[in-house]
Amino acid sequence: MKTRTGIFSALVAFAALTSQGATVTGTVSSGGFFGTTGTPVAGAKVVLSSTGLTAGGGTAKALDSTVTDAKGKYAFAKVDTGYVQVAASMTGYQAGTGRVRVRANTGAYTVNINLTELPKPATISGTVRAGSSTGTPVVGAMVYLSRGFGGGGIGGGVTDSVKTNAQGQYTFANLAAPNTYNIRVTAAGYPNGTATVNTTTGGTSTADVVLIPIGASGKVAGKVTKASDGSAVSGARVIISGGGGIGGGFRADTVTTNAQGQYGYDSIPIGTGYSINVSAAGLQSAVLTGISVVYRQTTTADFALGATPTDTTKGSVSGLVTDASNKPLAKAVVILSSRGVIGGTAVNDTVVTGADGKFSFPSLAAGTGYRLTVTLTGYQSANRTLTVVRMETVIINITLSSTTSIGSIRKNAYAIRSAYFGNTLRLTFPDSPEPGVVRQYNAEGALLFSAIVAPHAAQIDVPAMGRFGFMLMQRGDSVERITVPATR
Repeated sequence: MKTRTGIFSALVAFAALTSQGATVTGTVSSGGFFGTTGTPVAGAKVVLSSTGLTAGGGTAKALDSTVTDAKGKYAFAKVDTGYVQVAASMTGYQAGTGRVRVRANTGAYTVNINLTELPKPATISGTVRAGSSTGTPVVGAMVYLSRGFGGGGIGGGVTDSVKTNAQGQYTFANLAAPNTYNIRVTAAGYPNGTATVNTTTGGTSTADVVLIPIGASGKVAGKVTKASDGSAVSGARVIISGGGGIGGGFRADTVTTNAQGQYGYDSIPIGTGYSINVSAAGLQSAVLTGISVVYRQTTTADFALGATPTDTTKGSVSGLVTDASNKPLAKAVVILSSRGVIGGTAVNDTVVTGADGKFSFPSLAAGTGYRLTVTLTGYQSANRTLTVVRMETVIINITLSSTTSIGSIRKNAYAIRSAYFGNTLRLTFPDSPEPGVVRQYNAEGALLFSAIVAPHAAQIDVPAMGRFGFMLMQRGDSVERITVPATR
């Protein structure tokens, strides 16, 4: 028979045993799937809550909280019976939960939680400069950010705007990625500039913008000498014409060389397609075409005039072949041909450029229909049509583009529309801050016509020259091939 004291001791021992409670433990990780654990997440906050006596539960009541250790593990002791919820959260992750039914006040229960890592935000930054990628920073320019299309982007209006700092720099942070954004820059005295940039998760994308000042200009200068001895030719007449420039055209201008044979033009509107004609008494005239004027830079155009030929019915052709950086290209094959009979015979001659990139075809019968074809391994071939003028040397400088420098040609570009208006073919295309050029070719690939496309131009009219094969429009590194109906 137990004594009263013995019975009391047994009850105390039983109460102590039943109050121990169960244990809930587990691991918080990221990247796991199908019940497996991924990378442990250390320092995650873990909250234990009671959800009542049913699986659906009611309002959760927090019981305890802790943080995971270096191995992502946590533990709760003395957990009473019933349904409990374990919730884990961590900065940079989507919160996760798990549930378990504690059936007895003893034993261990495991609840592992997998957290999904949230995408890391992206950043776009850049510098706004005047004139070129190395030009003066534009301070206080307004930079507008809007969502674009592609890469998961959703078209929309402006989402943010900032001003460039004292270094011309701007930054947009905490952006969605991957995504496509549009940048538009405005500043007093400049046409608007634009850029399109793709963001990457957790990365910084660079979108520099160059603004060309309204009325921007450059310089053209050079020297005229005698081809025979290199001596200066003073009083030579130098005429610059053509181009297009920003602002819609340029009037021809004339200067004469000084005692040192030098000449120069200031404030020529930037653009491409300028021509210079040089003439001097007792010497052959010379013409240089395809001259580009660059903002705040001096374009050099030198001339070496030959003596007046004995045969006053003949002229000549000479020129220089360079790459896009104006480096002379040696061993380029230059083929001179004619599409008809000139001077009583068909012309077909070939020369190879020297180490200085120069070539020459002397003593040619005056006439139209000449064609130059230039080829060199690793470069795109180029064609030029020309007219030989008696007692003159036609100078044609040709730039070859590397086969890797221009992106893939987009054929039948959907962004460019064409329509005939009488004897004019009108091309309509998207706005771009970069100047460009449109070239028209016949079915044999011979160049028929070229025209300059000014920055931010939306359309251009070119002559409707009957049947032809295609047109190429180039802006920067982008080249688009347009198939145009052959007849009106």
